[in-house]
Amino acid sequence: MLTNISFVHNFQDYETAAFHYRIASEQQNNAQAMFNLGYMHELGHGMRQDFHLAKRFYDQAAETSADAKVPVALALAKLGFIFFMNNWKDYESNFNPELVAIFKLYWDLYLLTLLCLLLGLLVFTRRNQRRPINNNNNNINNNNNNNPRQPMQPPQQRQPQQQSGQPPAQQPEQEQQPQQPG
Repeated sequence: MLTNISFVHNFQDYETAAFHYRIASEQQNNAQAMFNLGYMHELGHGMRQDFHLAKRFYDQAAETSADAKVPVALALAKLGFIFFMNNWKDYESNFNPELVAIFKLYWDLYLLTLLCLLLGLLVFTRRNQRRPINNNNNNINNNNNNNPRQPMQPPQQRQPQQQSGQPPAQQPEQEQQPQQPG
């Protein structure tokens, strides 16, 4: 049985981890170590909590490795949200109390409206990116542009061009079938 496992985090372990992460980030330019240092600064594990240093380490990790860009973007979004929530009381006093009360009452509708607008903008921009511009086949298949459900017609076959100085090639004559008297 695993009865001796302790779930209490030791501060000394965080300090040791931060020491090793700092060495790896400075000497080996390791993006994972930079990201972990940013995370430790964000939460205050093994060092004092500092959002500005956390952002600096997150940015360094994103510059070091292309694979770190998505996790860093998520971490920075979370960091910004936490920073805003911690400092909301400072900003709340600058607004009209009646507007703050209305916003608190209908915050979900405002958020839903904002998300719908962002989704609409995303769909609009993605829709415009998917439309191919096809100028090569405009002269060949003019009939197909009117009805998109009509199957495509094969292009007309062109006769090979004659070189100058040679007589034109004779077309083989079709045999005429004798007409039967009626």
